[in-house]
Amino acid sequence: MKLDERICSKTAKNKDVLKLVKSLLGEQDALAFAEHVISFEKLPPEERALLQIERQEHFQQLNVERAMASAAPTSKQVAYLRSLGCTAEPATKLEASELIGRYKNM
Repeated sequence: MKLDERICSKTAKNKDVLKLVKSLLGEQDALAFAEHVISFEKLPPEERALLQIERQEHFQQLNVERAMASAAPTSKQVAYLRSLGCTAEPATKLEASELIGRYKNM
């Protein structure tokens, strides 16, 4: 249920709080986020927990990729690329990992 619908609902609780929140959320992005939060909070606890785990895994993967993008490739990665026939010289661990994936699937 959207924020406006919730404010207009006869069964809505804390209408004054909802109206205050809406008045503070002038921008569409903020309003959309608030509606997302309300929808999320309505989910059953098990489903919320599952979504939180998925979100954590997503951000952990981003952190790993960020770290790999700033580190030099390992000698093992470079040697493995050579054994796969790759002549490119990767600049980072992430680039080497992506090249390995491509060459293994050829």
